Amino acid sequence: PLDHIKLPHSFIKNNGQEDSRALFTTAFKGRRFFFSSDRITSVELEPIEEHLPEPEDFPVPFHESEEPRIGVALELSFTNANASLAPEGISQLPGHHHFYRGNDSSKWNNGVPHYKELRYPAVWDGVDLDLSGSKDGLKMNWVLDKPYRTSSIRLHWAGADSLEIDSTGNLLVHHALGTLTDLAPIAYQEIEGERKPVGCV
Repeated sequence: PLDHIKLPHSFIKNNGQEDSRALFTTAFKGRRFFFSSDRITSVELEPIEEHLPEPEDFPVPFHESEEPRIGVALELSFTNANASLAPEGISQLPGHHHFYRGNDSSKWNNGVPHYKELRYPAVWDGVDLDLSGSKDGLKMNWVLDKPYRTSSIRLHWAGADSLEIDSTGNLLVHHALGTLTDLAPIAYQEIEGERKPVGCV
C-alpha cells in the first residue's frame, strides 16, 4: 500500500489558473478559499456519495458523477478598507504547483509558488491582517499599531442564511450546507517578546 503524503497547508498564488479576481487560493476540509483585494470568499459544494468499484469492476473505467451539486459561496469583505489593498504571500515554501488543464499546453501553468502565510497590509490605517493555516482551520490575526485601531475593523458577511454568536463568543455563520464557525477573538499585547493577554469584546 502507498502512504498518503501530507502536504503543508499553503496559499497558492494565482498565476492565471484561477479567476482573475482571486490573487491567492487555498483549500481546507472541503472548502475552497479565494483571496481577492477586498474580500475572502469561501466556496463549499454539497458532498457526493462516491461508489467505489468492486475488484471485479476495475476493467470498467470509473468516472466521478457529473450530477449538478448545490454550492454555497460566503464572502467576508472589509468595509471601507483602503483602496489599494492587496494580499501578499509570506514565507515562500519549497516546491511549486503545476496546473495542466486541457490539451493546449500554452494555457498550462508551471512553477506556481505557494506560501506558508498570507498578509493583507494596511487593510485600514494601522491594521494588518495575517492569515495562516493549521489542522484546525484558517487563523486570522489582526495586527494593530495602536489599541484604538480596533474601532476601524468592520467586516461584512454575505451569502449566509443567518449569523449567531454562541455562548462562548464564537460567530456561527449558518448557510444552506451547514455552519462555518469563526472562533471567538483572543487579544494580546507583545511586551519585550512576551504575549500579555488583554481584554477583548
